Amino acid sequence: MAEAKQRSDWSHTSALLAMLFNINRGKNVQPKKPYDFNPFVARSKSKGNGIPLNKDTIKQIKKYFKP
Repeated sequence: MAEAKQRSDWSHTSALLAMLFNINRGKNVQPKKPYDFNPFVARSKSKGNGIPLNKDTIKQIKKYFKP
């Protein structure tokens, strides 16, 4: 039930974020949709969103965060 509340809240928040982004975007910037800002929306791998998380990429990332 808590996840349903979070999904509902993010649905509203992402719609507002998309509207604010589109109002303030430049002429050569593509408009965004609410699902672009919603962390609960599944992203397809064919779009190239993010990097795959596996042992090799985690090792590469860790070297930048050494204390």
